[in-house]
Amino acid sequence: MLLEAVQTRGLTALIARSADFYGPETENNFITQMVLKNITIGKKPMWFVSPDIKHSFTYTPDAGKAPLCLAILLMPTVRYGISRQKTGP
Repeated sequence: MLLEAVQTRGLTALIARSADFYGPETENNFITQMVLKNITIGKKPMWFVSPDIKHSFTYTPDAGKAPLCLAILLMPTVRYGISRQKTGP
C-alpha cells in the first residue's frame, strides 16, 4: 500500500526494518525469555541455532532513533523543515 502510494502519488517514503529486538522494557523477546531469564534462575541459556551462525539483534532505543536519523540523512527536506508538494497526478 505504501509503495503503491509512492509510485502513484509521488510520495517520499522510508521503510525501516529491524532484527530481533532487546532492551529496556522489552520482556517479550527471544533474548530475554530464552537467554537472560534462564541465566538469572541458574539454568543454561537456550539458543535457537548453532552458535557458529551469526544472528542480528536490535537494541530498542536505537531502533526508536534510527528512522528519524535515516529521514534526516536521506530526505533533505526534513532537515530544513521544507515540505515538498507535488501538484497534479
